[in-house]
Order: sequence, then C-alpha cells, then structure tokens
Amino acid sequence: MRVIAPARWVVVVLLLLMWRAPAARAQVANAERIDPAVLTAFARAGEASYLVLLREAADVSAATAMTDRLERGRFVYSRLQQVAESSQASIRTFLRAEQQAGRVRQMRPYFIINAIAVRSTRSVALALAAFPEVDRIIVPPEATIPAPQPASDAATPQAIEWNLTQIGAPTLWANGIKGQGIVVANIDTGVQFDHPALVTQYRGNLGGGVFDHNYNWWDASGPLGGPGALVPIDDQGHGTHTMGTMVGNDGGANQIGVAPSARWMACKACSTLSCSFIGLLECGQFVLAPWNLAEQNPNPDLRPHVVNNSWGFAFGGIGLYRTVVQNWRAAGIFPAFSAGNAGPGCNTTASPGDYPEAFATGATDRSDAIADFSSRGPSAFSGIVKPDASAPGVAVRSSVPTNSYATFSGTSMASPHTAGLVALLWSFYPGLVRDVDNTEKKLRPAASILNTSQACGGNGPTTHPNNVFGWGRHDAVPGIALINIYADKSVYSTGETASIRVSLVSPLTTGWSLDLHLGVIFPGGSTLSTTPITIAPLTEVFDIPVGNFTWSTEPAGEYTWFVILTEHGADVNDPATHLSGDVARVTKN
Repeated sequence: MRVIAPARWVVVVLLLLMWRAPAARAQVANAERIDPAVLTAFARAGEASYLVLLREAADVSAATAMTDRLERGRFVYSRLQQVAESSQASIRTFLRAEQQAGRVRQMRPYFIINAIAVRSTRSVALALAAFPEVDRIIVPPEATIPAPQPASDAATPQAIEWNLTQIGAPTLWANGIKGQGIVVANIDTGVQFDHPALVTQYRGNLGGGVFDHNYNWWDASGPLGGPGALVPIDDQGHGTHTMGTMVGNDGGANQIGVAPSARWMACKACSTLSCSFIGLLECGQFVLAPWNLAEQNPNPDLRPHVVNNSWGFAFGGIGLYRTVVQNWRAAGIFPAFSAGNAGPGCNTTASPGDYPEAFATGATDRSDAIADFSSRGPSAFSGIVKPDASAPGVAVRSSVPTNSYATFSGTSMASPHTAGLVALLWSFYPGLVRDVDNTEKKLRPAASILNTSQACGGNGPTTHPNNVFGWGRHDAVPGIALINIYADKSVYSTGETASIRVSLVSPLTTGWSLDLHLGVIFPGGSTLSTTPITIAPLTEVFDIPVGNFTWSTEPAGEYTWFVILTEHGADVNDPATHLSGDVARVTKN
C-alpha cells in the first residue's frame, strides 16, 4: 500500500477545501433566499408549503395608452403569461420531476405575479434556491376578513336603505343610471348566487332557471388554491353582504345595492374569516382573466370592470400583493379596498388598502361621523393620504345566506359603496370605462368634504384631503355631474388662498357647443360670468384652475362658488335650461 507523506496530506486537504469552498459559499448564499419561516416549517414537519418568487417582472406599462379596452386586457394577460412561462420553464421542469419522485406534493404556477406555490420536502426548497431565476422563497402572510360587527343601532328595513340615500344613489336611478353594462366582482367568502336580491344580477344566470358558472365563479379557498366548490357558495355570509351593497335588489322591499342593474361574478379566497395568500393570488389571477370550472381557457375579455376587496393583512406596509393591484389597473379593473378596522389610531390603514394603486374606503355613520373602528392614515407607502374616501359603514343592511338580510358594521361594508359608485359612473360615461386614473379624479373632488381634529400625518383641522375621511364621504350626485367645481378645502382664515378648480367630462360621442356660467355668492352679493365653450366628443378634463383667491378683509361667513352648463345662447336664469351644475361651499372664519 502506498503511504502519502504528512506534508502531502496537508496539500490534498487544502485542495479539497479550496474546491468545496465556492460550493459551500454558494449554498449559504442560496439558503439566504429562503425565508427563515420556511425552514422553521420544515423543522416542524417533513413538508412545508411556500411561495417561490421569481426575479423577472413583466412590463405592462404600454397598456395604459391603449384605447381598445379588449386589446388592453388581452395585452396585459398575454404579457404576464409570456414572462411567467419563459422564466418559470426550468423550475417547472425540475418540480415535475421531483413530483414524480414523491418529493413535491403540489405545485401551482401563477402569472398575476411571477411566482409558483409549492408544497414539498426541504431538499426541494434548497434546490430551488439555487436557481438563478429565483428571488425569494417565503411563507406568505395570511389575510383576514374583519369579523362583521353586528350594529348596535340595527337598521330598520326600508324600501331603499339609508346608506344608499346618504350617497345619493336613488337620484341617479331616477335618471336611468343604475350600472347597466358593468360587471362587478368581489374576492371574499363567496356569494349565495340564488339569493333573491342577487340572482337576477348574477352574470351566470342565463334565465329560465339555467345557470352557467363557467367564467363567473371560482373557489380558491383551499390550502393551495382551487378548485373548490363548483357552484357559488358562501359559508360565512360576508361576501354575500358586500355583493348586496354593490348590486342587491330583490325588485321589492329590499333595495340594498348601489348599482342594481350591474352584473356580478365572484371568487372565493376566504374560508372562515381567514384568507390564504395563495387563494388571494389565485383570485387576483381569475379576476384578470376568468377561466372555466376546469380551470382552462382563461379569457381576459370576461374580466370584470370593478373588483371589491373587503379583506386585508394585519397591518400596513406589506407590499406582496401590490403587483396584483398594479396589473389590475393596467388592465382597466378598478381596485376597491376596505381601509381596515384597526382605528381609531393613526397609521392603521391595512395593506393592500394602503397601496398608492388601491382605492381605500373608510367608514362613516348616518351623521357623517367617522366610525371609531375605521383605520386612519397616512399610508406606510410614502406617507400618502389614506383612506382615499369614506362611505357608510355603520349599520349597513344587506343580503346574507340563506335568503336573508342582516345589518353589519365595518369598512368591509363601506368599500362596496365605492365599487357600486364606479359602476354607476361607468354606465353613464363611456369614455371613463376602464380609465381608472381619471375615474379617481372624478370621484375624489365630488365627495363631501369632512374635516377632523385628529392630526394624523400632521393634518390640521381644515386639511383636505385628510387621513381620517380622505377626500370626504362619497356623493353620487356631484359625482355624476358633467361639470364639477371644488376648492382645495372648506374652511379658510385671513391670509390663506382658496384654489378653485373645475373638471368636465362628457358622455357624448359628438361635439357640443355650450355656455359655461361661473359665479360666486358671498355675504351681501354675487357675481356671474359667462364663457362660450365647445367640447370635443367624450371630453375628460380635470383640475382646471379658474381662480385663486387670497382672503383679506372679506366678512366672515359662507361663500359659494358655482358653475352651470347650458346650451349656447340659453337663458341661465331659467332652471329648465341647466344641463349640469355644481357648487363649492366654503367658510371664511
């Protein structure tokens, strides 16, 4: 036998260590991509469920310039699919092989964010961390449905519920604006599809007692997504309640929905009152491109116009769902979110409602006071104002299973008012449909300004918008007006400057010759000026300055700026000639 001298042993060992060191360093570096919570889960059991996040993200920014709404949705879906398929290819091949070997129990790839959900052994996760395409491997946070709070002042059933009157919805109905042609969705605990107040509006209702749930319903509430129930169900009641506030109407004594002629679809992500992130991810994907009950043939042409999300993470600053919301917006889907029920403290708005791309709604009561539970801003994302607006969320009566009604409180009840209001706007203004940015510009200044002494985010008592009410409580009547006039706040002192602006949106596909009458009523008098204008088809102009006024020696009291549109040459003194109008009331201390 050959004997190696001690000195040569040292050389051999050093060479082996030098050869293994890069591999060891790489293994440590790869392991750092794995969330410690994943490794902890493996330590408790032989398997764990986790989410593999990939580095590459699809660029869908070109969608915002697309005027063809169908092409816009198809582009976003196609681009997301392409990036997911190409960047996930080698990982999917590896996972399928490991599945054959029994080390992977489940895997589900996603495109709404570039990710793959996996349940496997520890060795698979360690191997996945070595793929250069992988960014992180995490245990995603669980979200919750805030437990509906039975109202202490339970609403008495009315033909038209108080909350709908509060935001002015019946005035729009009287003018034939009911949400027709618009599809709303919710991601929630499901919906009782045959509830008397909802069955007529269900998109899967083909008439004559025949229903088609393909593309209209998906249950992703299982541990690793769907498919679950193949018929719409709601085992908690929350989703049926929020859907009722959006579109509910039984044709009789239960007019509970903001947009009763809109249609609806739904995705169930939440079992009990908890929502797995995987279920939320899958529902986010279903909303962008609904598929059939076999989870085949996604079709972005069937995506809803609006999606309500009355759920949230435990706190703000959690950005994991942000790409989903950004992709919805790119596809022209309005993302309505509840602000959360963690008030009355400041900085309590929950994610995803605190995202800049999400429209978060706080909760008010009958007297327009903020609900104690309603979460306040500012947002953890760049300190922006949250909520965006407020709506009735205390003692709201709506539908619940089975064929019944209940009164609940929560920002979960407030957000559906936003979703329903968008449906009303889009059914009247064809140019605004799937234009999320301009729809927000139309909604925000139309809200009734509400001030607060709570100094969240450094807000003063007259700051507008503020981190308690946002831009104010929704008001559908000025929201639907052709022209809006608004000030930058509602209360001023000597030395401050009022900035008065107007916005104008036309529903007509033809041009229009009009007179714009602008005036102000002040203590002891008034002024009025008239300007002829010609507006182009489907005009959308926002935040046009009409004057800045610095307060000086004017007497204290109420000042009202107003704007009226008439046909060119019409007598403005005859109310019958008024096509549209709006007022901005302010107070000088």
